[in-house]
Amino acid sequence: MKSSIKHLFFFLITFCNLFFLSCKDDFTTDSSYRLSYSTDTLKFDTIFSEELTPTSIIMIYNETDKDLLIEQCDLVTDNNCFQINLDGRSGSHFENISILSGDSVYLFVQFYSNETGVNAPLYIESYIVFSYNNNKEKIVLTAFGQDVHRIRKEVITESTTWENDKPYIIYDTLKIDSNAVLTINEGTTLYFHPGSTVVVDGKLICNGSLEAPITFRGERKDMLFSNKLSDAIQKKYLNESYDYINNQWGGIHFTGNSTNNKLTYTNIRNGNFGLLVDSAAIDPSNPRLLICNSQIHNVKMSILDSYHANIYAYNSIFSCSEARSCVILQGGEYTFNHCTFASYQKGTGAYGKTPYALALAENELYSEQSGWPLTTTFNNCIIYGSGKDELYFDCETPSESFRYTFNHCLIALENEPEGFITDESFSDIIWNENPEFLFTGGKEQIFDFHLKETSAARQKGDLNIITDFPECLTDKDNISRQNDTLPDIGAYQWVEEESEGE
Repeated sequence: MKSSIKHLFFFLITFCNLFFLSCKDDFTTDSSYRLSYSTDTLKFDTIFSEELTPTSIIMIYNETDKDLLIEQCDLVTDNNCFQINLDGRSGSHFENISILSGDSVYLFVQFYSNETGVNAPLYIESYIVFSYNNNKEKIVLTAFGQDVHRIRKEVITESTTWENDKPYIIYDTLKIDSNAVLTINEGTTLYFHPGSTVVVDGKLICNGSLEAPITFRGERKDMLFSNKLSDAIQKKYLNESYDYINNQWGGIHFTGNSTNNKLTYTNIRNGNFGLLVDSAAIDPSNPRLLICNSQIHNVKMSILDSYHANIYAYNSIFSCSEARSCVILQGGEYTFNHCTFASYQKGTGAYGKTPYALALAENELYSEQSGWPLTTTFNNCIIYGSGKDELYFDCETPSESFRYTFNHCLIALENEPEGFITDESFSDIIWNENPEFLFTGGKEQIFDFHLKETSAARQKGDLNIITDFPECLTDKDNISRQNDTLPDIGAYQWVEEESEGE
């Protein structure tokens, strides 16, 4: 019996070898029969050193009517930063990869680099070379390696300055202690690992500039679907970057102990929330938070959620939240000059509340908790979005403890709440006209809140505001608001683009 099994096993092995050899003879050697690839160049964005990237996929197709055999495939590199897996095999050299007619194989690619030793991104390039039927074809692999500061469970207990020598990656909660100041200088970028948050008990000072703003964002820089996996996925997620996806990290939380914070030319995006400001005693002459020439954009919850705080903002943009209103002011004292509130959310809201561009609340908007007195002023601001009503009052009736003033603003509010729209609170308002922003989403998720020439917000601002608040003499782009008869409403002043050659 054992002898019979042994002979049967030998026969099967011999048969399989003969079958493979006979099939191998069916592979064409005609050089006119070529493979096709989902891409001939795979570009990784800037990759942080000592971190392995998510896997990217390249498809190799045999769309001919003949079976093809890749005789040899080599990863040609002098940096050892790319790692590949071809048809289930890892390595840098492969032989005899068969692709039957009408079939395909997967090529998986990842990138990893050690410290580069330089502060600027370092360009890295390699090739994957395929040899078959006297053809040599290659796929180019490119990336930029970037050294970074890694911040893990950091508590800043004394005054500290972060410079723009290389980016920072925050892996956990970054806490600024009650007696400490964290100063971040112009051009610095902070990348945040999923779930990481900034908690400010002390003071946060962001000294960005027009030429070199400060950026807070999620750490992922790759594309959501960087390769053609199917026509349906390609159509839905065409060129969609993780940078367009909200909820990539936490946000910035200013506790009740925090005072004298300042965000200048600071861009904050794709978090779970933007800025959360807790309740504290109010000093009218000393804002707890000053927001200048900044943008907070594309978050899951609220762009700015403030409880009984005093905030002054000018030339700033608060745009695109999904589950809650962009800006929620729940008690406190606030002044916004030349700001743009823009609600273009993907979602439909949470807790039964529609997301608005701006919500003023007597009580805590998303709970039953009682609130605090509210005093707000909006001068030369745009409050607009994809909905018919972008301004919301969460209050039974206006009173001395719930005061608001809108002066020379453009507001979307078709369904006026009874008793809230008065001449005393609203002066020189442009109701329900399109400000005509340059871009408000689309497949590429591009948002640009500059105005078109035909915008209803052009030359409709209050001239007294740029006189009384000299910081508003120029817009977010440092363009003078004095070049026209009246300033434009919103964060940007329209300027005519120079023709080519001028």
